[in-house]
Amino acid sequence: MPYILQHNRPAIENKIARLTKWLGIDNNFDGFMDYVLATRKELGIPNTIKELDVGNNQFTRMAEMAVVDPTASGNPVSLEVEDCVKMYQQAYAGEIG
Repeated sequence: MPYILQHNRPAIENKIARLTKWLGIDNNFDGFMDYVLATRKELGIPNTIKELDVGNNQFTRMAEMAVVDPTASGNPVSLEVEDCVKMYQQAYAGEIG
């Protein structure tokens, strides 16, 4: 989730700022990202897709599937194969934008 949030940041930052005020989270988008990461840790969700045994040799195939998924059209920032590959690489390495 943090990887797609970062990708969508330009389109959702103002909405996230309103959400953080409602939730009582400081620092707007960055504070929300910290909250998401802390929740992920608390729930025991791995930090990387590598920890889920997703091989980096599958990224292009996964990206091609992701951009034609019916839910992709609802993403606030358009998704291209290259964008998805980059996010998978980041998720594999645990590097958020």
